[in-house]
Amino acid sequence: MGYSIIADISNALVNLLRGELVPGLVQGGDGIGLCSPDEKGDFVVGINLYDLEESEEIVSQGMTGRDFATQAFPSCFLSLYYMITVYSVSDLKFRQTEEQRIMGRIIQALRDTPVITPGMLGEGKEQGTYKIKVELQKIDRYEKVRLWNYPNVPFKPSLYYKIYPVEVRSRRTREVRRVMDLEFSLEEKTRE
Repeated sequence: MGYSIIADISNALVNLLRGELVPGLVQGGDGIGLCSPDEKGDFVVGINLYDLEESEEIVSQGMTGRDFATQAFPSCFLSLYYMITVYSVSDLKFRQTEEQRIMGRIIQALRDTPVITPGMLGEGKEQGTYKIKVELQKIDRYEKVRLWNYPNVPFKPSLYYKIYPVEVRSRRTREVRRVMDLEFSLEEKTRE
């Protein structure tokens, strides 16, 4: 898990939702992407990484073996927090219903995919030491309004997800010398 893992997770989330929503609820894959609510452009579904922090669930402390002669310094494990917002482009009288249908399908899709698998991260990408979980967050209304801190952008109900633990491996290593030969000698002691 290199430094691109955060972007890989975000892209996996976009690709997952494209696979679940297009063409039934969203006309084209370009309607789903990464954006903040104040820069949504033409997106129907906007995915915003609004926070990340070191994971409380996993703290890596020890060196890990990379190969026979190398050990790596501990990885950093992160929790990523996403806000997913739906912006319908339909007629005003159908807009709320359409947005709610899309949100329901997003909840269903992410509930049915509780883990980000290595195949979702892209070809040749590793998952890391632990399974990467996807969880809907329970956030109170006041916190949601606080997170929606975009002047001149009306508040919209959004979905909040936590994806964790995301491993960022250290590039620092150290060489180790392994025991190659071991010699024992036994002596017999006599009792007096």
